[in-house]
Amino acid sequence: MAETVRLLFPADHPAFPDHFPGNPVVPGALLIDEALTALAARRGLPYEALEVRHAKFVQPVRPDQDVEVSWEDVGAGPLDVRLHGAGGTVAAFSVSTRGPVMSECADPRLDAVQARVSRAQIRPLLPHGDRMCLLAAVRAWHAEGIEGLAVSHRDPTNPLRARDRLGAACAIEYAAQAMAVHGALGARGPSQPGGALLAVRDTHFFVARLDDIEETLVIDCRALAQDARGAMYRFQVGTATRPLVSGRATVQFVAPTGLGHAGQA
Repeated sequence: MAETVRLLFPADHPAFPDHFPGNPVVPGALLIDEALTALAARRGLPYEALEVRHAKFVQPVRPDQDVEVSWEDVGAGPLDVRLHGAGGTVAAFSVSTRGPVMSECADPRLDAVQARVSRAQIRPLLPHGDRMCLLAAVRAWHAEGIEGLAVSHRDPTNPLRARDRLGAACAIEYAAQAMAVHGALGARGPSQPGGALLAVRDTHFFVARLDDIEETLVIDCRALAQDARGAMYRFQVGTATRPLVSGRATVQFVAPTGLGHAGQA
């Protein structure tokens, strides 16, 4: 039986002023979080029991755009979740309800490091306004990976908060920003106009929300394949002692004309 819920991202949503200023789109991580929250509520499941096996972003979601989330239970196997807007499909997810598995991420501490990068140095490398720059610092990076730090998950004015909490899927935005910074650092400057989040895979949740995590977030991203146009990364967002969210993501360093992908990082 098919089920649907509707989402609306009003123009006054706190993410819009600083998420690609002048050309705002809904962050892909927020789309995933809202869809998972609705699915978990309808199914009576804990959020952290859901696994995003694959998510693909097709079109941008703009301010005041109504989005319909639908899925159909066809028995055993993952659920196909579709997000539709006025112009058609904006995103598609494959969601498993078998529960999380142990993280496959390596120790988040990088082996060979470059100099620490401050938030003031990070800010020009991202195509966002100040409030949407979620990273506090880069602790270490090298050609194949980056380790970022963040404390903004505890900020009650975090622009990704919804229903008075910061959902765990918003960790994908933290990882995507670290990936974009890694691409810029490797190019020795902000060579890309933005990091478009094209897809995520094998994303496991070990918690349901981030705002009740007291410790600093450690964002570890390791490039699996990369070139001048983009990269695929394995990522883990956690603390110094435990994983919170892990998965894989594909980002495009050179954004399409008009930011034509829904999941802009």
